[in-house]
Amino acid sequence: MILDTSAYSALQKGSQAIVVEIAKANQLLLPVIAIGELRYGFANGAKAEENERILQKFLATDSVEILDITNVTTTHYAELYKYAKQKGRALSHNDLWIAALAKQYRVPLVSLDRDFEALSKLLPGGLLSGTRQ
Repeated sequence: MILDTSAYSALQKGSQAIVVEIAKANQLLLPVIAIGELRYGFANGAKAEENERILQKFLATDSVEILDITNVTTTHYAELYKYAKQKGRALSHNDLWIAALAKQYRVPLVSLDRDFEALSKLLPGGLLSGTRQ
């Protein structure tokens, strides 16, 4: 399953709902886009070094893989972007890239961000968004 930025943050805060969802997965995928968003948040926070250490430890876990954008991802991105525009939904480009990776890898996307609900019909792995607190 793919974690977006909100799911990773909720996991680190001990969200029981997120922990339960993640326990179902053999592998966790964290998009490089989410890592960039996290590091931006760290840079603007009071605990940048501590948060970076926690992230590094998480990324070093055997069950965690970093997902990068590929040429294949760009096709999914374009399809999702077009769909969102046709539906009158304004999603951030970062969210579109994360959704494109979820579509490409056909795995569930775990997010607390309601914006992804607009794309849920196009995500073959589904959207696990019922984990909101």
